[in-house]
Order: sequence, then structure tokens, then C-alpha cells
Amino acid sequence: MTGWVRHNGGMGAIGPVAAGLQPRRSPFPFTGAPRGREQRPRRVVAVVNPASRWIAPTLQRLDEASRRLELGRIEVIRTTVDDPGVGQTRAALAAGAELVLAAGGDGTARLVAGELAGTGVPLGLLPIGSANLFARNLGLRPGPSWENILTALSGPLADVDLGQVACVVGGTAVPVQPMLVMAGLGRDAEAVDQVRGRLKRVAGWLAYAESGWRHMLAPARPVRCRLDGVPVDTSAWTVLAANCPRVLNHVVAFPGARLDDGGIEVLRLELAGPWQWPAVAAKGLLHFRASPAPLVYDTVRELHVTPAAPTPVQIDGDVVRGVESMTVTVRPRAVRVAVPRQLARRRLT
Repeated sequence: MTGWVRHNGGMGAIGPVAAGLQPRRSPFPFTGAPRGREQRPRRVVAVVNPASRWIAPTLQRLDEASRRLELGRIEVIRTTVDDPGVGQTRAALAAGAELVLAAGGDGTARLVAGELAGTGVPLGLLPIGSANLFARNLGLRPGPSWENILTALSGPLADVDLGQVACVVGGTAVPVQPMLVMAGLGRDAEAVDQVRGRLKRVAGWLAYAESGWRHMLAPARPVRCRLDGVPVDTSAWTVLAANCPRVLNHVVAFPGARLDDGGIEVLRLELAGPWQWPAVAAKGLLHFRASPAPLVYDTVRELHVTPAAPTPVQIDGDVVRGVESMTVTVRPRAVRVAVPRQLARRRLT
């Protein structure tokens, strides 16, 4: 990882943006059907973020589950501030891991997924971070539950897309970053960057909403977008590229997004001024199906955004500052991930 990236936890479209989107049951997040595992993994490695408040009960239950399922000893590798998941996952693959668990939040999950992409080695999620948006999109509730552990170790498998985010900072290309949930450029990223650490430890994802509300009166900024090569000049409070339907717990911000469709859902929040926030909020409060004028959606395979001045970008909650341009592409169905059994049953019924 580069020193430009601040690992902040994992929250995308937040605060006032999410407040203006209709909260409802998440759509089925796949175009295809998850499938059962053909065989039990012989070697399991857990990449663990030790900063999680749930780390102790998670490891305890993981050890007990490995005995019950007769998986043998599960190797635990802890992340560090300097290496929050990449080196640990590479070490797991080099050691012959047939299943890699990501115990942490969205930041841990995306880095582990980035290294597993294209290998066929499944990813199991143990969502014990602050926001856990990727896990929530799969129907997993955050915490050290038996359900999460059994899903990670033995749940059916689905192949999901992996976003790739390339940023330019100070005229230099930052190493491409993996994305499972979303990337945002603009005020959204500023709000993520300024989440109050103490509040996040206490309130979890609500801390991101609080920061979003503090930024809602900030004006939109000029940006130039290229949507599959088609130029669009506009002013936007934020430009979001999403792989998942849900943000902020139960809010569906991208109803057309699917995890395995090979596309990127783009939302431009084109606010002319703060007086348009009520119209955005009314969509959620009154359940309007039509989107108000400030919310502009597109589905693309490549998004390129150039702001008028350097601005932050957040990638699944991790912040890159001073970005001069952002390009988002997708690797279709590149990561194999364990999902709850009810997802497979729901698809069949």
C-alpha cells in the first residue's frame, strides 16, 4: 500500500446523500446463483485486523468452529498499520491456503479480495469492522456470530466483480486499489476523511453519517467525467462508482447494482445549492420512485473523473488525498466469496 492511502474503516455514500435515498429491502445482489462447495478446504488462513473491538470473541469462536468442522488449525495472521492486508494475503497464498478469511471491516476485505482475485481461492468474511458494507450487501450482520463464522467456513460460493481504482496524485499514478463496495470523489470523501475517530469507535457507521451531515452545506465542485469515453462536464457534490446496491446499513442507494454483472453504477449528486437537499431527502421519506434532478445515474464499464482542483477520493472508506484524476474499471467475477445459504435458496425460489 502507498502512504497516500489513509485506512479509515469503510463507508461510502454517507450522511445527507444516504438520507435522501429510499430505505427498502436490498435487491438480490447477483445475476447468477451461488453454488455449493465441492470439497472442504484443507488449509484455512485468517487475515485479522487486531484493532477490532470484536477480535477476541471472533478468534475464540473461529477456533471452536474449526474443531467442530474438523478443519484443523486455522492460521491467524494479523494486519499492521504499515501492511493492512496485502502482505498477509500473499503469505497465505504462498503457504497453500485454500480459503482465506478477512476478519475486519471493508478496508481489510477489499485488500484481501484484491490479492485473491483471479486465484480461485475463496474469501470468507468475518465482518467485525465499523461499517461492514460489503458484508451487509451479502446479508451478513456485523459481529462475531456463529452464523458469520459458519458462512465463511462452509457457505456457498459466488463469483463477484472487483472494482479497480486508479488515482493520480501530484502527477504520479498511485498503485491501483481494489474496490468491493464503492469509490467516491468529492465531498463524500472529505466527510469520510474527517470522521471523528473516537465517535467511530463508539458509534460505528453512525459516525460516518454524523460527518456527512457536517459537510452537507458544502457547495458542489466542477468535475469532468468520462462515462465509457463519453465526456460530461458538470458540478457535483460527489461522484460515486458502486459495485453494491446498499449503503449506510439498510439504505439502497444503487438499486440497479449487481455484484456479478461486470458493470459499475455511477451516481452524480449534481447539487445547484443546499435548497435541493429537501428534494433529495423526500425520495427516501416519501418513497418516491423517480429520482429528483440532483441524482443522476449511469451504468458503465469505465468511469474517469477529473476534478477542477485536487480533491480526496475514498475507496471502501479508505482515503486518498489530493487526487487529480480517478479512473474506475472492473474485473468481472474475479473474486470467489462465501455467502449465506439463504442467498442460494432465495435465488432458487
